[in-house]
Amino acid sequence: MKGRVMRNLIAVFTALTVIIISLIIYSQKLEKSLRKEVTVTLSEISDKSVKLVNSEVNTNFMFLASISSRLSKWIDIEDVQKYALSLSAEAEKFDFKKLGISLLDGTTYTSDGLILDLSNDRFYVEGLPTLLQNKAVVSNLKTDAGDGGKILCYAYPLLDGGGNVIGAVYSALDAESVNHLMSQSTFGGKGSTYIVEKNGTVISNSDRHLLTEEENFFDEFSKLTKDMNTLKAAMDKNESGYIKLQKNNEYLYYCPTGINGWYVLNVVPINVISSDFSEIMTMTYAFSCFIVLLAVVFFIIICTTEKRRLKSVEKLLYVDPLTGGMSYTKFMIEAKLSLVKNKNRNAAFIAFKFSNFSLIKEIRGHKVGDEILRNIHTYLEKIKFPDTIFARQSQDRFVALAYYSTKEALKERLRYLTEVVKNERKISDDKHPLKLNIGVYTVKKASENIQSMQNLATIAVNKLESCPDECIAFYEDSYKEKLIRDLCLEEEMVGAAKNNEFIPYFQPKYDTKSQKIVGAEALVRWIKPDGTVVPPGMFIPAAEQSGFVAEIDRIMYRKVCEFQKAVIDKGGVPIPISVNLSRAVLKNNKHFVEEYETILNEYKISKDLIELEITESMLFENQEELKNLVDKLHCLGFRIVMDDFGVGYSSLSMLRTIPVDMMKLDKSFVDDYGDLKGKQIITAVIELATALNIPIVAEGVESEPQYQFLKLMNCQFIQGYYFARPMPQHDFEAVLADMTK
Repeated sequence: MKGRVMRNLIAVFTALTVIIISLIIYSQKLEKSLRKEVTVTLSEISDKSVKLVNSEVNTNFMFLASISSRLSKWIDIEDVQKYALSLSAEAEKFDFKKLGISLLDGTTYTSDGLILDLSNDRFYVEGLPTLLQNKAVVSNLKTDAGDGGKILCYAYPLLDGGGNVIGAVYSALDAESVNHLMSQSTFGGKGSTYIVEKNGTVISNSDRHLLTEEENFFDEFSKLTKDMNTLKAAMDKNESGYIKLQKNNEYLYYCPTGINGWYVLNVVPINVISSDFSEIMTMTYAFSCFIVLLAVVFFIIICTTEKRRLKSVEKLLYVDPLTGGMSYTKFMIEAKLSLVKNKNRNAAFIAFKFSNFSLIKEIRGHKVGDEILRNIHTYLEKIKFPDTIFARQSQDRFVALAYYSTKEALKERLRYLTEVVKNERKISDDKHPLKLNIGVYTVKKASENIQSMQNLATIAVNKLESCPDECIAFYEDSYKEKLIRDLCLEEEMVGAAKNNEFIPYFQPKYDTKSQKIVGAEALVRWIKPDGTVVPPGMFIPAAEQSGFVAEIDRIMYRKVCEFQKAVIDKGGVPIPISVNLSRAVLKNNKHFVEEYETILNEYKISKDLIELEITESMLFENQEELKNLVDKLHCLGFRIVMDDFGVGYSSLSMLRTIPVDMMKLDKSFVDDYGDLKGKQIITAVIELATALNIPIVAEGVESEPQYQFLKLMNCQFIQGYYFARPMPQHDFEAVLADMTK
């Protein structure tokens, strides 16, 4: 019995010994495996940080490249400061501390009006050879020569017309902005990321309460580890790896960025990244007799942890933080895979853009704007095609990849979507209407570059900005050709403005009964030095698309003021002349009222000699802002004329909301005078204007019957070919002289 008991005891002891030894070996192997996983995880996080840094640097280079390309086409080396000052709006818009232009001798003109000598600046001296090779450079963290603050500078070569480097376009980001753009936290905010130079200077830090840009990373962290020399040596060799910060019980993973010797350093508490390991080891020793069950539990925990970790990373990369839907990055990946999978199906890349969203967000607040975007995402999800994927690209732009049976079916579905956006109260309302524009590129081959598809769909949707009555555009090759032509035309228009090639033609307005001239409208004409006349239909749409029409409006306004002043100085009798006020003026120049008043005062003429014509399409843009504008203009003494009455969506609403002094009946109504309904509409509009005590001008009157009908209907004023075509200034002066006689 004793022998049997002893044998059993020995067997149990042996079994226990085997179990203990097995657990020790197992725990050692497990620890080694988990440490390797730690390294892999830290490496993946660091790789993402490196990609973020490179993406930010490349984005700034691309931005400067676009400015350099634009300036190279017309920059005058003698007037560099003016071009530098013109960059102030872009500096503010894209959160740069400043933008500027540096010449090869180091003379630098900044967007905030400074003139600096950087000939002895280390960044400029060391970067000049690279710039002369037509390559961009980025500095380390340096002191701003202007105010002494810490900045990060980017420089991109500036070429002359012959392709020679004549200087550089540069941008400066203050240390706070750099930190905001490049820093990121890891592991739910428990980890920290640093971007440092090889000398330990901190460029970006996601945990600023521990370390600031004024402190050196090596100096501060050498207190936490004995391995700082190992880190420095690895950085000198451009190697990746990790060390342990013994004092804080943390891992520090280091990885080169490939830029200026910068390194990404990720610091993660060991207990965060190894928490599951500790739990597993505790359970293993506590329940050694249930080793099989423990292995299962261990497997489940590891799988669950890995799933959570991957889910956290995927959420960061693949979930839109605003809508909760698919991120743009995830969309581009999924779209490419979907096209390969469905290569035999009809596919369309769709770009969505909501006109006027920025103004609505500014008026109603960012919180309401974000809620609108979430509601838009919800409705896109509800009514999307089968197998459609979509995501928010940025701000108010969405993208989608859809499959369709026929082009008509696709159009019908998209029309339905525009109606949903228009009528859904959670997205749009009468006071702040939101219009959905949709650009569509039908995919030719599944192997096409996905980014190119998006670019072409974007070209199509941008075309709709100049077509307020349309909401869907399918990409055509002519769009791209037109875009290139418009860009060239815009450059020509800038030169034409400098060369004084935009001149006013005057079309008189007549009293219907007396047939006497009571006013005129100034219409722009583009006449080149060789006498070539560029038709308005060729350049006005391009000017409206680019916003340059605001500059044309300003030129016409000044020339009309100049003309009125000349008439008065000659002893003539001036008559009111109206000038157009485009939507671009409201969008791009918030101070245009003060500017127009200054020009008027410069010529010392009365405000009742200038009338400003607005169109009802402005009401569709922003009713409240337009009303405030008209009230302000009225307070200053300007008269407001509603042009093209009846051709838009909201004529009656505009009459009720906007206090205009005169309205112009659109030519399309005058052309329909021979039709019974046309006559009834004209009669009703004239009676409405009379009841509201608003004088009315009929445009486009070209025949005696039209004139007689309008006279019979008591339309007060006439404008059109029947009396006079638009005429150059000298002919108009002769007409005014005859009128005086």
